[in-house]
Amino acid sequence: GDEKKQKKFETGPSPKPGKPQLVVVVDCGTNSMELLNGKFFPEMNGVRALVIDHHQLHDNEGRTSEIPLLNPWAFDKFADSDLRGMCASGLIYLFALSLQDSLARWNQPRATILAGLASVADVMPVLGTTRAIIKSSIRLAQTKHLKTIPGLYFLHKKLMEARDRDLPIDENIFGFHWGPCLNASGRIDRDCATASVEQL
Repeated sequence: GDEKKQKKFETGPSPKPGKPQLVVVVDCGTNSMELLNGKFFPEMNGVRALVIDHHQLHDNEGRTSEIPLLNPWAFDKFADSDLRGMCASGLIYLFALSLQDSLARWNQPRATILAGLASVADVMPVLGTTRAIIKSSIRLAQTKHLKTIPGLYFLHKKLMEARDRDLPIDENIFGFHWGPCLNASGRIDRDCATASVEQL
């Protein structure tokens, strides 16, 4: 229970010195709101939090209206929505789209490529909104926009060199080449996941 949740929270990356004004929690948090409201960590008192998640709601403990939760599974009105079939990256993408006019460094083609790749790598159902994002993502990755993600562009070049042939960018590349290459480092060791983050 609580001990396990606290330990999981503590194994995350160490925050920089100083108290943040906002903590954005992604791909988790729906079932551990009490970790964000100061129950376990008094230093979280006064820090605003935002949770963007796609996991089903199992534990309502610590849930408060003071912590905005963007999760289609947490609200009955989304029961028939295809948003429930989206990964956290897809939800972040939609959230960022809604804020794009106020984002100083928003690059929609780059964000679309990453959201589509994440949706395929997370093995989400290819339906509705997710399908549209993936299709746009693949189309954009086939163009000059791939160079806006130098690490991904470099990875693709290295994969072609290893195969000694051209590899057209399609759903196969997303699901069986790029996705596994980026996911593998995090499977080896928690600290190794940093390599994939830096690659992107």
